[in-house]
Amino acid sequence: MTQASKTRLTVADHFDLAIRGEYAAQELYQGLMHLFRAHPDAVELWREFAVEETEHAQTLQGVLDALTLEQQTAPADMEMALAAQQALSVPVAQHLAGVKTLEDACELVSDLENSETNAVFEFLLTHFDADSQISPFVLAQLREHIARLQTFDERLGGRYQRLKIKAEP
Repeated sequence: MTQASKTRLTVADHFDLAIRGEYAAQELYQGLMHLFRAHPDAVELWREFAVEETEHAQTLQGVLDALTLEQQTAPADMEMALAAQQALSVPVAQHLAGVKTLEDACELVSDLENSETNAVFEFLLTHFDADSQISPFVLAQLREHIARLQTFDERLGGRYQRLKIKAEP
């Protein structure tokens, strides 16, 4: 992207980037489900995350659809839009190629969920959701989604155990 095109991003473009990011995360979780298909607990956890990513994308699409044309064509917050763009810069297949163990998968997911992706999602909801009753509910769900990262040990075993579980390409 050139410097000139950076200045032309609109709020709608920003939402599009964020929605694509949510679907990319869903694709990542589906890839992890495949890599660890022999481990039902891991498959179930990745499935739960994949479903939630789809819900996040649908929520963002709903908020975007509710914006007026004037709001959609307004200039985007460039810092947040570039963060969304950065989150999409590494293809899902490249992320998955680096996953050799269940511990690698957990680290990747932790990095992803604590990255700019969720900051962008939260920013868009808090700044553009016309229905103020939706944002607090969805943001609470997002916090629960991230908090579930803390269940890796409980659901998938400790780090040492996860290092022994190999991905199956």
